[in-house]
Amino acid sequence: MQQSTLRTVIAALALSACRSAPTPGPAAPQHSAATPPPTAARPAWLAPHEAPRLLRCEATDVVTAGHLSPGVAAHPALARNQRRGLMVFRLLNPQGAVTLGVQPLNEQGQSLDAEGHVASTLVLNELGLNPSHPTLIAEGDHYLLVYRRGADRQQSIAALRLRADGTPSGAVTAVFSAAGQYGAPGLALAPDGSPLVAAAFEPSRTAPIGSDRPFASQLLRGTLGAPPSALDAPPNGRFDDDAPVILFEDNQPVLYASAGPEEIEQGVERALVRVTREGASLVARDLDFASPHGAQSPPLWAWRSRLTRTDSGIRAGRFDALGESARPPVTTVAFRHAFEAAPRWVTVAGHPAALNLTGLSDDPVVTLNLSLFDPEGRHLGRSPVLTSFATRSTHFAAASAPDVEGADAAAWLVFDGLDGTTPEVLLSRVQCDTSQSVNRLEIAPAAEAQDITPADPAPASLEREAPALRCTAGPSGVFAAHDLGDDATREHPTESAVVSTPAGARLFAIVEQSNRRQLVSALLSPQGRLGPAQPIVANAESLYAAERAHQGALAVTAYRFQNHRRLDVVFARGGAVSHQLIPSGFRDVRSVVAVADRGTLFATGDDESGRAVLVRIDTAPGRVGPPLALMRVGVNDHVIDALREGSATRLLIERADRHGLNVGRAIATVLIQDNARTFQETDPFADVLGYPRGASLLSPLAEGVGVLHQEEHTLKLSRVDVRRLREAQSLFDLFADGGELLASTREGNTQLVALRTGASGENAQHRAITLARLERGVLRGVTAQAPNDGSAAAEGTTLALSGDTVTQLFQRPVDDPQRPHTVAWHYLQSTCTAGVQR
Repeated sequence: MQQSTLRTVIAALALSACRSAPTPGPAAPQHSAATPPPTAARPAWLAPHEAPRLLRCEATDVVTAGHLSPGVAAHPALARNQRRGLMVFRLLNPQGAVTLGVQPLNEQGQSLDAEGHVASTLVLNELGLNPSHPTLIAEGDHYLLVYRRGADRQQSIAALRLRADGTPSGAVTAVFSAAGQYGAPGLALAPDGSPLVAAAFEPSRTAPIGSDRPFASQLLRGTLGAPPSALDAPPNGRFDDDAPVILFEDNQPVLYASAGPEEIEQGVERALVRVTREGASLVARDLDFASPHGAQSPPLWAWRSRLTRTDSGIRAGRFDALGESARPPVTTVAFRHAFEAAPRWVTVAGHPAALNLTGLSDDPVVTLNLSLFDPEGRHLGRSPVLTSFATRSTHFAAASAPDVEGADAAAWLVFDGLDGTTPEVLLSRVQCDTSQSVNRLEIAPAAEAQDITPADPAPASLEREAPALRCTAGPSGVFAAHDLGDDATREHPTESAVVSTPAGARLFAIVEQSNRRQLVSALLSPQGRLGPAQPIVANAESLYAAERAHQGALAVTAYRFQNHRRLDVVFARGGAVSHQLIPSGFRDVRSVVAVADRGTLFATGDDESGRAVLVRIDTAPGRVGPPLALMRVGVNDHVIDALREGSATRLLIERADRHGLNVGRAIATVLIQDNARTFQETDPFADVLGYPRGASLLSPLAEGVGVLHQEEHTLKLSRVDVRRLREAQSLFDLFADGGELLASTREGNTQLVALRTGASGENAQHRAITLARLERGVLRGVTAQAPNDGSAAAEGTTLALSGDTVTQLFQRPVDDPQRPHTVAWHYLQSTCTAGVQR
């Protein structure tokens, strides 16, 4: 976040701010010239740090401790009671509704029956609608479960006491009953043993739908059976949906919460704020998933932070009530493109230990990492890669050993995991021997660096031997011009699309001329003659999708209606073009894909009540059907590709990290049957395909469906196996400054992709474009530069395939001093044949 934006958030806060990096210390004292000054000691925050040693810590193999449901995020919670424990997680009951399951753990942290099998889960069916975000705490021989329930804008926070075996002790009671939108609840025991609950809250009348951004103007805090008190957000700011942290100062509760600007945008950092009855004050900026060690304030914190635009890390440090620190925070682990990496504290060997899961590459396999500290917050050492396994989420629950003689001294961890492709609750135990260190030679270099695992050797390379795609340039010219204005980074950039139809290639582009923004279209005949560019839709904000359908082309744009973005569908057949609006049922569209030949649209946006949903829209020639809501999605979820699979459509959906796509992204697939009519409450990202660093596309294989994705300078193809990416193979390597996946087009089982490519040798800085042709996932041809124009590698490049004919549409600056802020959309038709070896 820009500093000016952050100041707006905390403009009225009384206390000064401190960034998560240290601020310089006081100036050195002055000395008289007659007395030589002593050698100045370096301030503590500048003192060099001895490299922490690698500790001898061990984690047991992960074991299955309970069965989960596909499409339902587990949100696991864990607590230890004397020598035993209890875990709670989300799943589907036999009737198909979301509920919570309870599983007791024995003295060794196992969930086994008398025969040694995974014990049956106790299903809680009286919790209310859609229970989520459970949190759990031990109270003597019993446990207290607190969770969120209810539909959007009608949520509440409820509690239920459980016996040691997980069975309910009493009935569900309401903690916060005011209807509205709630975040995840926080739970703690006060020094007198009474439970204290807190949650972010926004009343029904003002609550937005979707919790991927700060939304709440209040924190509610209270005990069971007593009216809650409300604490206000910072001026011009909002709390987000993370669970507040409840700590105690002089036996009085103090809340810490994550907050951001009132009008937050994707990629803006969050801040940690301290909230009391006197108001909210800033502790530090850029703290995501902040986790404290201990119940007393000020605590030792661990959090996820951005280190650079693309790199993140887990950091740890101590801040006082003024947000100041005696020593700089420690970066315990750094990695590229982290996705939702949330740390958790436990106590092992008598020391605070920060744990986190690091997702590597495009595979949902994660590694468990540990860093040990002393009570003052000094970093003692770390133990990278305690174990690795497959999960659906990098969030997990952890519980330290109780201070009871004879209890298991290891920390217990519970994960939302995978056993093959089956979602399971996984459990592991962690302990350390602080008297021993690990030889660095025992740690694999990739594990030490916490970097993405290297790609497998590429079977083809642009610099070596790849099957050639021979392209002969044909007709070319200018389709339309676009006035960028004085600001080339404006909110709505120009966009284009090209679609192959029986009558020729249909070109579309968003252009702005004389402050008038519109969608224009033209037909490029098979003989290469371009018809006139005709305006189709005025005030078109974006060109979301374009595909062949109904013996012609279909395009989707948006218009403003009653302050909402509504869909407008364009039909082009031969030289005839028409369009039809969708005035109701779906609004504020965020992404659209069109299914080739069928004309079916899938889109993400909001329904009329403001819920973020995935909808299907069926079309016929010149007609658009009503939007049918299929399932809930996140407010930052985008559907990015669609591919037919039997009598269903496979959708590829992308979810950005809360800091934006530059930090990380996750992808998931959803298979939508043609006759699907039932609305689903399940989350596609409960079963993540992986975390690729670059753009991703679906690809037809000889059997099944694959995902094309880029990893640095390598184009990779992985097979989708139920809910996993498997059998990843490198198709070819790109040159050093290439690697961006720009566009894709499919015709039957043939796929043509365009990538921005570097060059070798003397032309290393030259921009070029690569075309690659695949047949059912097999690489048939690559051309390293097509066309011979670096402008074709610009953002917004699109292409269409019809047999061996490839039509490209790309933008290039207009070489005219009188029009310095203008680009032109150029088209190029080529004949490309594959199969000849270089």
